[in-house]
Amino acid sequence: MGTIKQANHEEIIKSLRENDVQTEMLELDGEQFRLIYRYLERVGSSNYMSGSQLLIFTFTGSESNEPIPAKVIDSFIAVLRKFLRISDVFTKREDNQIMVLLFDINKTNSEMVIERIENEWSHELSDYRKYHLEIHTEWLK
Repeated sequence: MGTIKQANHEEIIKSLRENDVQTEMLELDGEQFRLIYRYLERVGSSNYMSGSQLLIFTFTGSESNEPIPAKVIDSFIAVLRKFLRISDVFTKREDNQIMVLLFDINKTNSEMVIERIENEWSHELSDYRKYHLEIHTEWLK
């Protein structure tokens, strides 16, 4: 019979932690984002926080099948970084969408964040006005 290895709890906890202290929202790949979303649906975000909200930002060009350049998405992510918190997460979906999960937020603060993002995008980044931004919001139960 094999020997049972004793767990080193400090090592396990250290392996779970981030190596560097983060000061901005967390970028996840699509599968990681999906797992967090499903977890929140399963346990109900209101069970332990004020609320969680999904934001879906979708870009379209002036022509229906026009590809959205990566620099547009990257510039928009830079805008998001100004207004989202360290507790929020996002992912890029396809070439024209960004999904964000806002945690522990109420309706008033959510509306304020969305308004600030829209204002920043429309004022500072006039080079990209030919791309339309649509925002879909959904509160998690």
